[in-house]
Amino acid sequence: MSLYIDKNKGTIEWNTEQKTIVVHNKHVLYAFQHGKSMLMVKENYELSEDRFCAYDNNGKLIFSYKYRGNNIIFRENNIPITNGRIISADYEEEKGKLVVLKELQEMKSLLIYDDNGDFIAEIISPQGYTFVSLKNNTGNIMVVAQGTNDITRDSFGRNDWNFVIDFDHFYVQKNQLHNKVERSTFMV
Repeated sequence: MSLYIDKNKGTIEWNTEQKTIVVHNKHVLYAFQHGKSMLMVKENYELSEDRFCAYDNNGKLIFSYKYRGNNIIFRENNIPITNGRIISADYEEEKGKLVVLKELQEMKSLLIYDDNGDFIAEIISPQGYTFVSLKNNTGNIMVVAQGTNDITRDSFGRNDWNFVIDFDHFYVQKNQLHNKVERSTFMV
């Protein structure tokens, strides 16, 4: 896979194994392959706002949002985030789910939407942790959570953990030594 960005023309040329896709985005700052088959673009605007968008392997927009904004475009749907601000968003390709990490004051949670843009569930941070960011590991979305006390640190002092999102039962979990599992709750 290779990318060519022409900022003067506002185009991104994305060469996959099957075809060449041209995406028109006059605000492109940089772009990179994301997940299994998506293209992630960071956009540059005059007001120094951070905006991100993702395209599928046919060049169609999957989602677009402004960092710390309060709405996200998902396919053709405008989804307002009425109780918080967007920190990050990603699309689970296999499960067909949009995941939004949002913040309301000091609380961070995950909002899960189905492939039609309908709200499914909200997952709050597990006790003793706070969500920090989303991570897309070749199509598998995880949420990075930071421990809020010394009990959650490992023997090297690290306190950031990857939590897997269960899209069937709407909770997150991390595996620790000795198969101890911590889970968060969900709200519908």
